[in-house]
Amino acid sequence: MELWKKNYLNSIKFKKKYNNKILLIDFENLIIDTENIMKKICKKININYEKSLLTPTFNSEPIDSDSSFKSIYNKIDRSVINRQISKKDINNKELKILNYYISWHVKRKKKDNTLFL
Repeated sequence: MELWKKNYLNSIKFKKKYNNKILLIDFENLIIDTENIMKKICKKININYEKSLLTPTFNSEPIDSDSSFKSIYNKIDRSVINRQISKKDINNKELKILNYYISWHVKRKKKDNTLFL
């Protein structure tokens, strides 16, 4: 949890510091609106968008989705959005910290729509 918290705060810090050089991607948006997010990433890094970016691949070869849960072959697993954190996976203190940062993130997103795609 501490590592997640540190990475989250660092990503905000670096976005503020290097604004146009950093592209923060909201995981839910990437999963739900994959095509548009991938197009924005391609534009940002100045490469051509290709449909192959919509499926998990390595060197253009289909692969399983990268998941600590059940992997799905050759497609993005949209069910990850609906997964719930289990009490066995996280303790109460970690849950409070996570809830705090999620609520902060949601407020920040509403305030500054350009912070996250």
